[in-house]
Amino acid sequence: MKNVKKVLAATALSGAVLIGAGFGTYSWFTTSATVDGNITNGTLKITNQTPSGKVFSKEKFAPSQATYGSILAFKNTGNLDQVGKATYTATLTDAEDMNNVDLSKYSIIQIAVKYNSEPKNAIQLFTKYLDERTSNLTSNSLMAPQKPTFEGAVEVLEQELVNNSMNSLAANSKKESDIVDESKFWSTKPGQVIYVSHIAVLKSDAGNAYQGAKYNATFTINGKQTDARADWK
Repeated sequence: MKNVKKVLAATALSGAVLIGAGFGTYSWFTTSATVDGNITNGTLKITNQTPSGKVFSKEKFAPSQATYGSILAFKNTGNLDQVGKATYTATLTDAEDMNNVDLSKYSIIQIAVKYNSEPKNAIQLFTKYLDERTSNLTSNSLMAPQKPTFEGAVEVLEQELVNNSMNSLAANSKKESDIVDESKFWSTKPGQVIYVSHIAVLKSDAGNAYQGAKYNATFTINGKQTDARADWK
């Protein structure tokens, strides 16, 4: 009889354990929510819309003559505003007497027009102005910079690239010169385009030492972020 009670007691205890284990297989209700995100970087880009253009392309140039270069177009093709700067670099080579030549005998005027988009008649209007502007420039120096107007333009800039107020290495008495302009004119918003051309006059007192000389010019526009800490240095 005692053995029977022990078996029954053991069976009852075993059942209690099984029942307890059965409760452990159930779960509490739960829920969750998730949010995803990403960061897409902006693009900072200047595109030369006139890749075949030249700052100057003139043969058989002589004292008292005036010429102008291609009308160059630079567009902000990125999606960020950018702070711009322009650099004009000039060198003088190949003269018959390099010891007696320098850039001071060349007068250069820079003309630039900024638009919010590319107008269809921009090149025609600019060419007409350049033709008129150079028609009387056969003296020792260029006339004082003008203040031209162009229909639809956001801003117009005309300036002499020698002895002006820009951050420059003035071209006087040098065979190499870098002229850097960090004015607000060169800053653009996405889609804006800047048309640029240059006029050159070889002064009448340029002597025989300048025969065969080659005036080389390079024009560059740089852009950077508008953030204060994104400087040029």
